[in-house]
Amino acid sequence: MRQKDDVVFAQMLNRLRTRKRNEQISDIDMKLLQSRTVSDSHDNGLSAPDDAMHLFYRNDDVDEHNEKMLATLSTHIHTIQAIDIDQTGGRIIRIHEQPHKTKRKDRSTTLADELKLAVGARVMLISNVDVTDGLCNGVSGVFKGIEFCNSTNMPTVVYVKFDSSRIGAKARITEFTPPHYQECTPIKPRKESFQLKGKTFTTTREQIPLKLSWAVTIHKIQGQTTDQAVISMKYLQQAMAYVALSRVTHLDGMYLMNFDAKRIYCDETIAPNIAKMSQCDLSVANPLLEINHNNYFIIAHHNIQSLNRHFEDMKTIASSEKLTLFAYLKPG
Repeated sequence: MRQKDDVVFAQMLNRLRTRKRNEQISDIDMKLLQSRTVSDSHDNGLSAPDDAMHLFYRNDDVDEHNEKMLATLSTHIHTIQAIDIDQTGGRIIRIHEQPHKTKRKDRSTTLADELKLAVGARVMLISNVDVTDGLCNGVSGVFKGIEFCNSTNMPTVVYVKFDSSRIGAKARITEFTPPHYQECTPIKPRKESFQLKGKTFTTTREQIPLKLSWAVTIHKIQGQTTDQAVISMKYLQQAMAYVALSRVTHLDGMYLMNFDAKRIYCDETIAPNIAKMSQCDLSVANPLLEINHNNYFIIAHHNIQSLNRHFEDMKTIASSEKLTLFAYLKPG
């Protein structure tokens, strides 16, 4: 569906999707991929647009590109230090002047210890603030402003103009927004609790739930769609090349860095497992289809391999919510 207006691109992606690791890429597909390759020498006249989203496999490359792009802005860079409070047994044991220096591998919070923002920066929301308003993890926009009230460090609110006007529409009505930020959505600090590796205490962190997003990891972009992207093929592993390539809607919006055709291959364990799955017979779903929808609501899953392990959990939830639980499992 993403590539429905570019049939040639869609057909190539379908072939690459199932390519085995040692299988030869066809000449036509190789030529198409090479035509979208960029390099410092610009041998084919193709250069990567700076304002396009850059996709990398590793977080280090993402951070490097974001910092480089932030430095190109002429606006003031705000450095926002998180507020960390350590607690144990519900008792505060320390309020930090400087937050814990946390890395991705040793923390279970998405909030950064230090966040740098500047007007004009590309940013991404990293928390589900209000899913019903489109303010969910992964939506992107442009940072437009910042306001401080009682603190010179932690902002009271920041303003983001999201790429879609639908995102934050409710917040723009219910929250006070200054006239010069009318098209922007207010984003306030959030708190998350986490435990540092090897520590017995819990830390509650307050921070703005944003990150720079000129570049993101391919893992982070899964499920999203973009008109153009610059894709680095460095370090890519099985299936990740296809994930990155298929985010783009048109071939002419795809730019490839560090092109390496050997990194485009599928996970060969997937096909045999799909082959084991039985076809759905709608006739056996009649017990669900014939339920009176005025009295019941249905939760249906086609992949319930692990449901039996969580059936007691479902019964507990149903009981606590005073619901009657009926389960229909296809035999076998």
